[in-house]
Amino acid sequence: MTIDKRLGVLLALALLTALPACSLQIANGTDPADRMITSAVESKLAQHAGLMINGMEVRTINHEVILTGFVDTVFESRLAEAEAASVPGVTRVFNELAVRGNRG
Repeated sequence: MTIDKRLGVLLALALLTALPACSLQIANGTDPADRMITSAVESKLAQHAGLMINGMEVRTINHEVILTGFVDTVFESRLAEAEAASVPGVTRVFNELAVRGNRG
């Protein structure tokens, strides 16, 4: 095997071992930009007087925010979605919040 072929094989092996790590990072939302977005959304929701965020979870994958958990009213659900969407870097919000009551 020539040196060029050996280098090609080594490069291919390096890429094959690196690619799963990259896709895992994206799949788990561990990209640094996604972590910053999650933190910014959580901070914004925590500062909002009209929201009870105890039962809410925020995840970000590829700049898309996913809101899950429980809120007391439809108003709180819509407010959380709007606040998350207003954070710089967020490209989309998936609102999967369940409303406990039937108020608002």
